[in-house]
Amino acid sequence: MNKLNLVLDLDETLIHAIPNNAQIHTYHPKEYFKQTINIDDNVYGDAMYNIHFRPYLEEFIDNVSMIYNIYIYSNGVNSYVFNALNLLRNKDKITNVFSRKTPVCNTIKDLEKYGLEPSVTIIIDDRLDVWDRKYYDNIIIIPPFYYYQHSFMNTDSCLEYIEKRLFNIYKLFTSNPKISMSNIINYSSYLKM
Repeated sequence: MNKLNLVLDLDETLIHAIPNNAQIHTYHPKEYFKQTINIDDNVYGDAMYNIHFRPYLEEFIDNVSMIYNIYIYSNGVNSYVFNALNLLRNKDKITNVFSRKTPVCNTIKDLEKYGLEPSVTIIIDDRLDVWDRKYYDNIIIIPPFYYYQHSFMNTDSCLEYIEKRLFNIYKLFTSNPKISMSNIINYSSYLKM
């Protein structure tokens, strides 16, 4: 079975990282608080972040990894990104991770340098402005995940919806691979989930 490529943004798409010293007074259910990580990026110095997973994250990765090669693409520095991803119980299902070696570089995301073909790639991100325009047709924008907005009622079911949509996209693509990815992504938004 040929897999499609799925590129996932990290911050506010899959996780919410809150500086350890942030004064956010809210209830924190333990199932979404994963751990405090220490980041030393040799530029900003040490920083501590409380990492919160978007609800359904690990199940989402388990399920979509059956038909997608999963890539994480973050504008965060390597130490932050890899420390955050190491908290996942199923991090081995991630094909590759693209992040910055230093915080001082171009922040426009471009898949070309990583050899991912847009005709078989879908991007999930909470922001369009961080991507090169040539990928706009491949992007599914989702609402940003801010942990403290969803902590009382577990109201965020975005990844469950996206999972269903990704399975529909895969079915559409494999049944007629001549249809462009942008048309499939657009059409999938109208399908009943």
